[in-house]
Amino acid sequence: MESFSLEVRMLGEFSIRLNGQEITDSDNRSRKVWLLLAYMIYCRNRFISPEELVELLWGEEEGSSNPFNALKTMLHRVRAMLNQLGGGAGHDLIIRRDGSYAWNSDIPFTFDVDDFERLCKSASAAQEEEKLEQSLQALALYRGDFLSKLSAEPWVVPISAYFHNLYVQTVQETLHLLESRGRLNDAVSLCQTAVSIEPYNEEIYRHLMRDLLDLGEHRKAI
Repeated sequence: MESFSLEVRMLGEFSIRLNGQEITDSDNRSRKVWLLLAYMIYCRNRFISPEELVELLWGEEEGSSNPFNALKTMLHRVRAMLNQLGGGAGHDLIIRRDGSYAWNSDIPFTFDVDDFERLCKSASAAQEEEKLEQSLQALALYRGDFLSKLSAEPWVVPISAYFHNLYVQTVQETLHLLESRGRLNDAVSLCQTAVSIEPYNEEIYRHLMRDLLDLGEHRKAI
């Protein structure tokens, strides 16, 4: 790909966008195709053996009598899906070396997972004004939990829990900063978004009710 603008999102909907063309996991495609693609992107800094990919896709379930041929078929489907982005993207983005496979790390892309974590960590060490700005940027990237449609996959579970906890922590810190500046409408908006992602956190509900009361929105608070 001579010119490109590649974006990958895994927080909430899993999507890949290249030069205005996009594929998402809301498309009616095999779950295993998306699982294979997600794993290769997340583990993009190394080549992955066929044995590891077969274990990822089929584990102990009874699969094909020739799982390595089945894997080749699955990789062909992944590449075909990526080719919908244009320019033979599938063969540029999924590469093979010495029998192993990898996401092509030589092609730069923006990745919401990395950007979210970087902004959260940067905010934690920043002064208050900068902390608020970076925290709001981070929270805007969090459209839902990590790979929400693959949430039962064993490798996804701890990663999802880590980012979910980081999100809740950042929400709570940001609410205090917004409220201390009298930005109560912004705080209410953040609470409403946060409770749709984390509906069981009482602290966020307390912030929401208190901010609504301070705005005179007693009916909504009730």
